[in-house]
Amino acid sequence: MNGALPFILAAMLSSAVSRLTQRYVMKNVAPFAYSWVVQLVSTFLFLPLALFHWELPMTTLSWVVLAGASILWVLVDLTALTSFKKTEVSIREPVTQSKLLWTLIFGILFLGEREHYKQKIIASIIVVVGAIILIL
Repeated sequence: MNGALPFILAAMLSSAVSRLTQRYVMKNVAPFAYSWVVQLVSTFLFLPLALFHWELPMTTLSWVVLAGASILWVLVDLTALTSFKKTEVSIREPVTQSKLLWTLIFGILFLGEREHYKQKIIASIIVVVGAIILIL
């Protein structure tokens, strides 16, 4: 993993804090308004980094994938925030762990990520089953 573990752990911790914050705010704020503010603040925070490391896509396919990913991100963000408004974090988060299995399947199908795929599938199924047990 070449030193990736500290970044993975930091991402896990910051994601957990972010989820709790989103649930707290979603009790009183409309998902669209919250999403808009977060995206605007994120843009200004990352703008200095982008200016120093700016690279535009070079092919039409790259632009199409970038546009598609942007549209998907908006849909993911709005549906996730709506789910925070309607569901407790302790229920929502275990259910969303099924994304591990979907990410694994799509990684194998579209990116050719085949290294240790049997163990990864088994581990992902265990996580999803555990999530289901938690919400029952």
